[in-house]
Amino acid sequence: MKNNKIMKKIFPCFILLLLIFLCGFVTYFKSSLIYESSDVDAINKDITELEWNYVRSLIQEDYLAAGIQSKIIAEEITIDLKAAYPDLEILKYEMRNSDEKWEPEYLKIMYEDIKKLHLFSVKTDGNEMIICTHEGIILDTSPITNNYFHPKTWDNIYRSGKNPELIKTVVSMLFNRSNSMLYWEYPQYNNNGKIFYSSDPSMQELHDLYLEYGMESLKYIQFLAPAYITETGDIFGVEDFTLRGVSNRNDKIIVIQTFNPYEQIMMRHNGELEMFNTFKEKVVGEYKVTIMENSIIGVIVIIMVMIGLYFMMIFNNIIFHNKDDNK
Repeated sequence: MKNNKIMKKIFPCFILLLLIFLCGFVTYFKSSLIYESSDVDAINKDITELEWNYVRSLIQEDYLAAGIQSKIIAEEITIDLKAAYPDLEILKYEMRNSDEKWEPEYLKIMYEDIKKLHLFSVKTDGNEMIICTHEGIILDTSPITNNYFHPKTWDNIYRSGKNPELIKTVVSMLFNRSNSMLYWEYPQYNNNGKIFYSSDPSMQELHDLYLEYGMESLKYIQFLAPAYITETGDIFGVEDFTLRGVSNRNDKIIVIQTFNPYEQIMMRHNGELEMFNTFKEKVVGEYKVTIMENSIIGVIVIIMVMIGLYFMMIFNNIIFHNKDDNK
């Protein structure tokens, strides 16, 4: 009798402790799932970071190769122009007075030197070679221009660009001979509006975009690797800067090998990228299996505790309360 009274007092406390344990376990189980899910995101981000480091190294290699190609062609164009124009004053006159109604000889020479050049023979508009001056792009071999010898002024290019501030910055950096890797948004690839919000062509922005969009972010840019005719001035001997360091608006010719990193990488390094994707799927898949197993175990524990509580409450009602009622 005395033992029954003790059990009658202890049993509800035991049920209460079990309920507290259940609530605590459910809270822990929920937070554990959230933590493990964040781990999956962290693993994805870490692997994407490794992938970006590899992609960045490929871009740097391609930019170096593009710069070398630009320099070689710039030297060839210089030789060809000087051979075709023993009197450079005639070249100067043609450059300053050419219009859309005729095709000057110097543009034909330049066109012959660059018409078949695409970086690593990836023959798309994003990997062509272009030539520009302070006035704008004077030669563009892209078929979408329809007329190779139709010049595009910088003002028109700014107006047609989806991020004109970025283009303005890049053009300024071109003529100030920046050592940075230059790129602008390539509108033919981007039908979804501007994604480059910054006016600074920094690799940090590409890094951030890559972490967010992956390889898709590289579809929308075009790198520009320049070479100059000549190194310190124009072909007519006018220096780029005065002795006071003020920029001269001379007849500087810039030969630029462009390339689209998405096309270059997908054409030449797709296998390596697939290895990253396979590795990511394997690691994340294994981690998700572990989470699933832990979830199943957690659910089983919760169900067993709830069943135990249910039978204990029934037992409590039958053994103790029914006895009280009978008395």
